[in-house]
Amino acid sequence: SGEFFLATSGMIPGNVSYAFQRGSGIGIGPTGPFPAWQSLCLSLNDAVEQTAQNLADVGVALRLAADTFAKTDDAAAAEFHKRQKELG
Repeated sequence: SGEFFLATSGMIPGNVSYAFQRGSGIGIGPTGPFPAWQSLCLSLNDAVEQTAQNLADVGVALRLAADTFAKTDDAAAAEFHKRQKELG
């Protein structure tokens, strides 16, 4: 998940609308497709951030599950060895 969080740090550029500026007579305004491009960047950033958070949450859940299984296994092994000694 860390790589995804790092990826979002550079996904939303500063104000680069100047790179899209052109004569307004072309048909879609003086900044061309910049608003759509910016919206796409924001949507992509949101998706990657959500993926990063989901991966982090899954990692925590997996760690909790592994710890729980380990404790259960330890308790089961202790009970087995106790019974084994009792039975001879």
